[in-house]
Amino acid sequence: MKKILLAALLAGACTSLAFAQGAAVTIQNEEQTTFYYLLDPPDLAPVTPGSPLAATKVAEFFAAQPDQLQFTPLAPGAQASLTGLSDGSHVLVGFFDTEDQDTFPVRLITVQADSSMGERFYAVYGSPALVDATRGVGRLAQFARPSAPAQAPAEAQAAASPAEQPPATPTPQAAAPAPAPAAQPQAAAAAPAAAAAPAAAAPEPIATFSAGYNPVYFTRESKGDFSVLPIASSLTWTLPGTHIATVSAHIDDGVLTLSLASENGFAPNVSYFVYAFATRAPGAAAAFTLELRPLALPDRGACILWLNGQGTATPMIFGSVKVDGATATLTARLTDEPPAVAQLLSTVGSFDLTSCSFDSASGVYEEFYFATVAMADVPVTR
Repeated sequence: MKKILLAALLAGACTSLAFAQGAAVTIQNEEQTTFYYLLDPPDLAPVTPGSPLAATKVAEFFAAQPDQLQFTPLAPGAQASLTGLSDGSHVLVGFFDTEDQDTFPVRLITVQADSSMGERFYAVYGSPALVDATRGVGRLAQFARPSAPAQAPAEAQAAASPAEQPPATPTPQAAAPAPAPAAQPQAAAAAPAAAAAPAAAAPEPIATFSAGYNPVYFTRESKGDFSVLPIASSLTWTLPGTHIATVSAHIDDGVLTLSLASENGFAPNVSYFVYAFATRAPGAAAAFTLELRPLALPDRGACILWLNGQGTATPMIFGSVKVDGATATLTARLTDEPPAVAQLLSTVGSFDLTSCSFDSASGVYEEFYFATVAMADVPVTR
């Protein structure tokens, strides 16, 4: 099958409607605290997540005096649809209001809007934080803790003698980063008193999808015929394996780990595609493509890599795939792969995630878009 990227296929669908309404992006708060966000604040327009200056610029942004910009709250587990967006990249910046901390973890995310694809989906986590913003300072002045009642002079005198007490104004302490929920194993592994880390740490979730998630459109390919159809027309969307529940990933000491869980298990005829893009220009091809097939072999899965270039793609086996129930985990040591893989990976800015079902009897492929993930959201440790 000649693989046509979902983004390119959808570009021809419902064009007039898309231009009238603009593009849309859905974000979901995956933490147990409220996420406050801004979309495309002017002061951060030139900032790119992952760039060397991003942390400095975002820290300066939060330290600035409050202005007319108002953060929008997103409750724990809630979703928000950002509509009427122009096609292209948009900057989402926000923080998680952790009640027991004096600093808030700040996230900076590039979201891609594409009016030809319906709504893209982004799951927002508190980790990895770009910077920590101080409660009650600058743009976060309204989040200052309530002042404690003043202590009467006599009570203060009786409380302690000057020789035994610290100065009246406490010395600021560096606050620890806001804790992630227990479901995120990376935070637990970083605890100071923890025992020796296991040989392979579990990757951190970068996207989750509810059981009720439905893409707006899907693509169908049959004997060279390609079409973009509403999800209600799909013949395989409700079958086992097509629905992704969770995607996790990290790069640890040169080892890429990508873990994918399916809501209702895997099926031999279902693959999962990762389309990695260096740029998001109209018509731009993916730098490389990964096809994850959990049930490719009787005792294990397999991953196929296409290094795209000059209009061609050469497939090769990539890493190893282990399947445990409804979870498939790809592990690849980058030094064991072709040098071009690591080089291309360093240029990737984001990737699209899809599932694809193949009916061998009819020769029909149906592919379902799930999310666009920024590479800046994939933790890297060395």
